[in-house]
Amino acid sequence: MNARKIHSIFQTLPWFWIAIATLFFSSLALRFWGLGRFNRMVFDEVYYVKYAKDYLTHTPFFDVHPPLGKYLIAFAIWISNVQGWIFQGQNSAFDSRWLNALTGSSVPLIVAGIAYQLSHRRSYAFIAGLLTSADGLLLVESRYALLSIYIVFFGIVGSMVFFISIKY
Repeated sequence: MNARKIHSIFQTLPWFWIAIATLFFSSLALRFWGLGRFNRMVFDEVYYVKYAKDYLTHTPFFDVHPPLGKYLIAFAIWISNVQGWIFQGQNSAFDSRWLNALTGSSVPLIVAGIAYQLSHRRSYAFIAGLLTSADGLLLVESRYALLSIYIVFFGIVGSMVFFISIKY
């Protein structure tokens, strides 16, 4: 193979999309690895999972927070029960955490999209997504059944839609 043919091969490969897919799968691996390892509820997860289960069982209760995040946690628990993902015959922490991990894994992609909308440079978009995927706070928030990752997710989705609407 001559140098011109090798250069032509590298020009036709969709490097940016390969890098973004790698970013997404590495983000999934970071968030799902050992997700059910600590099978106890921590911090506010104790309340949010309890409220989510109360929504599923139609048990009346008083909750001061808006319900969307707990509805999503309840949806994750419901899907886990329907699919038979319940470990050892009882609800595990994985049942209430997997949707948060999936949502948190998509955050770097959305940040990369916002960075591309702002700069129109693929390298900047990839770097922004890479830094977001390795951010410790987002990593922890997306590994537990907490509401903060949904606030971040819907906030950046709104920002991305805004930047797309400015373009047109």
